[in-house]
Amino acid sequence: SMKKQQSPTPRARIIRKSPEVRTQEIIDCARTILATEGYIALSFRSIAAAVGVRMSTVQHYFPTIASLYIAVIGKSMDQWRANLKRVTSQPSLSVEERLIQASQLTITEILDSATFRIMTELYAVSLRDEEASRMLRTEYGAYRELFVDMLKEVRPDLGRATLTTFATLYIAH
Repeated sequence: SMKKQQSPTPRARIIRKSPEVRTQEIIDCARTILATEGYIALSFRSIAAAVGVRMSTVQHYFPTIASLYIAVIGKSMDQWRANLKRVTSQPSLSVEERLIQASQLTITEILDSATFRIMTELYAVSLRDEEASRMLRTEYGAYRELFVDMLKEVRPDLGRATLTTFATLYIAH
């Protein structure tokens, strides 16, 4: 008797996408994993499975998990900075109103569980990763400078060092 030969399980067809689209998918997926499960759960395997590609595809775009992590943080910071810039550059608002809106935006971001988780992870990773540490310092400096510029409008008589101190205290508060 002849046995019917079973055909191999068909592989999922991988849809070709532009490098920009694929990179964005990988970053978005990694951000979701970071926000829900933390840095410890971020792996090539988990991202590849979620995006529906091979691990080698993820590694093609991001050779290390650290490089992917930095890309995720960079995108998150870019979005946050753009929102903050939009709020702080509204000429129809007084400087006081812009300071209040910038503070409210910061509080809203901090209260967002995904943002909070990602920022907490950034602080933790920056303790052992120089690139993450450099990114954190750069972003904090840019954030502080927005407040320095607004405070200068309120108190143009103060020097840069004093305004920077006030901005640092304002942000910390």
